[in-house]
Amino acid sequence: MSNSYLKQSVRKAVTLVEVIFSIGVVLIGLLGLLSILPLAGKRAQDSISLSVAPVLANNVQAELLASKYLSDDRLGAITFAAIDPSAVGESNPDPLGGPKFPATFPLGYYQQVIAGLDPPAGVTPSFCIDPMCASLMAAPYNAATPNSYYVGCFPYYKQNHDPMRDPSSAGSSSWLTRQPRMFRVGVKENSSSTFTRFINVTEALRLAENQDDLIITRETDKSLPATFKSGQVAPVNGGLEYGKRIPSGEYSWIATVNPLPGGVYASVSVVVIRRRLRSFDASSNTIPPPTAEGNALGERLAYVTYASGFKGGAGGVVHLASNANTVPKILPGSWIMLSRFSQIASDKLIDYHRWYRVVSVDGKEERYAAGTVYDNASGSAFTNNVWLQKLTLEGPDWEFNYPGGYATTPEVSPYSTNDSSMYNNWTPYIIADALGTPATIPFSSNTYATMVEGVVSVTERVVKLSDL
Repeated sequence: MSNSYLKQSVRKAVTLVEVIFSIGVVLIGLLGLLSILPLAGKRAQDSISLSVAPVLANNVQAELLASKYLSDDRLGAITFAAIDPSAVGESNPDPLGGPKFPATFPLGYYQQVIAGLDPPAGVTPSFCIDPMCASLMAAPYNAATPNSYYVGCFPYYKQNHDPMRDPSSAGSSSWLTRQPRMFRVGVKENSSSTFTRFINVTEALRLAENQDDLIITRETDKSLPATFKSGQVAPVNGGLEYGKRIPSGEYSWIATVNPLPGGVYASVSVVVIRRRLRSFDASSNTIPPPTAEGNALGERLAYVTYASGFKGGAGGVVHLASNANTVPKILPGSWIMLSRFSQIASDKLIDYHRWYRVVSVDGKEERYAAGTVYDNASGSAFTNNVWLQKLTLEGPDWEFNYPGGYATTPEVSPYSTNDSSMYNNWTPYIIADALGTPATIPFSSNTYATMVEGVVSVTERVVKLSDL
């Protein structure tokens, strides 16, 4: 047998070792690909959110100006007083309606502005239009909770909530000053009914959720125009019909209205939220949950202990502090709202609320034991475990005041929550969480931060109060 014949008869192949090595290389490549899929999915979702949110915000701005809820007296505050719908003689009471609207939301002031009258000096309380929250709450609603939760405010914490205490704990409403909050208001059914209640759940969701989704069907003949599908979603094998979009309720909105000095114009910010958490009813727990996730997640409150920058419209850096048993999750690209009081004259007070985009987060939050972090305002150490987080924010200029002590300017006179005529330059900023006369707590100019879960965009516009 010749050597040439032997060479031709040898079978060419790869060894088992080579096969295993090749499989390993392929698996490493696949693992690398799989590792970037979640990031790619998040990027894709972010791009969708940033595309949908401005359209929704512009629609909401147009809806608010067209509907004139404020001018028509169709805004009602979510406050402590509540009545059973059957108690007012309605034949078919709505089981999800019924909160009564006391006069703690000073609509009289806004009506003076709308009528062109001279409003009381310095009376410019802000409010948050939140139809979904108002209509989804169980009724009747009682805000006299032993902890810090109170849905009548935005964010949903009492004005004397101590950010350094667990909000679910008894005694957590012990802050030394009154904090700036917005009245949380809903849309009433009408302005003339003797039984004033919020619009029903269906109307509220239709108003607050994405209004830009239409259910349409494209015929097999693509030359024919798309037609509305009669409000029904028919099952389709293998996917949706061409051109059809289903309203998912994934995006909803709230609107924060902050009147500007002078009482003629207001800054209206439409906040678009993705997959909003809808656990609105206040908890009556007085024992802190075992983990931070057991506390409210949809809206969280923090105290600004230090800030720098915020000059020339370039944003700046803030240090936030809050109780260690609250969730510190803050991501780049999210939004927070800064709030503070400002005494602009001896007889004038105003509250400021502005939204800022988080540009960067300085690593993981730092945690400290009780007694190791000091309050710049009081000069004393916080008596609870806390976390601190450093953020870089993008947004307008802001003044941060850290006086040597808390401001001592109290309300001008006691304020009765049962009498709408008893308000003055100071008391409209009191959002009472119980019947009777609130305790006289001084105002201060310290800054607080509100974190709302799922905010994808904030669209701000200055409008006339008379146009709302």
